[in-house]
Amino acid sequence: MKISHPQNIRLRTFLPQFLGSITIFLLFFLLGCEGDSLSPGQKAPDFTLENTEGDEVSLSDYKGEYIILFFFGRSDNQSIVNHLKNFEEDKTFYEDNRAVVIGVNHERKELLVRAHEKYHLTYTLLSDESKKTIKNYGCQGGFGGTAKRVTFIIGKDGTILSVVDNNDSQEHREELRSEF
Repeated sequence: MKISHPQNIRLRTFLPQFLGSITIFLLFFLLGCEGDSLSPGQKAPDFTLENTEGDEVSLSDYKGEYIILFFFGRSDNQSIVNHLKNFEEDKTFYEDNRAVVIGVNHERKELLVRAHEKYHLTYTLLSDESKKTIKNYGCQGGFGGTAKRVTFIIGKDGTILSVVDNNDSQEHREELRSEF
């Protein structure tokens, strides 16, 4: 009768579980990174999403206005919090340039309500739990297809005028403001 050492038994059960976990992580990550961002000159895809007040909001509701449509990841990440605050601080600048600010995120509405209230945001935040809009705009970027930090400037006719795809909050802000 052969007796296995306890460490060998643990290794034989740990290794397949570990490799399985790594495989699942890689699949989620790779599936989340699919799709290219839309480009200037393309028509912005319409969507209908729920805002923090529970109302349905469509891109087409803003036809005839310039739109700053930005996508962002987890609302509890400090880098994202800075990004959200930058849009709030610059909201008057965008309004002076006749543009409305709209943020889109993959989180549940309740989490966005919390962020909206906690950071005193006065612009519209929309919940895209299905990630359909995130995918349609080519903004999937993180684990499980969370949104990467991309901003679209959309013209009055619904055409994308400019795309800012920069993960650094301050550089993103400066690049976006330079478009006006």
